[in-house]
Amino acid sequence: WASASGNSMKVSVKCTSGTYEIEVQKDDLVSDLVMRARENHPRPSWATGVQLKFEDQAEDILDRFVDRTVQEAGIFTGCSLRMEYYKHVSPEEMTQMRRAGAFKGQLVPKDAEARPMRGIAGL
Repeated sequence: WASASGNSMKVSVKCTSGTYEIEVQKDDLVSDLVMRARENHPRPSWATGVQLKFEDQAEDILDRFVDRTVQEAGIFTGCSLRMEYYKHVSPEEMTQMRRAGAFKGQLVPKDAEARPMRGIAGL
């Protein structure tokens, strides 16, 4: 992708492996931003999806803006985003994990097993 004058911007993407400055164009898709971030923080083999959130918000940007531009999603120069991978588990798997003590000492929402898969499963 070529950088166009005045159209290029850098955003900060925080991941468990570190914080990365990602350069995007205002008309790049949000999914393009995630793919660039994955170059620095690849998807682990256990992950079935990814979430992208503004640093101070809980809403997954990918739920509403995956096929929209970064500008349409409200992402601008200097934004701080968080990218997190997750694994979708069935209700049966969640029950087994609870019984095995996987969540000991952690807060797990009671409806966790009923939540639909979110984010971009293929990314």
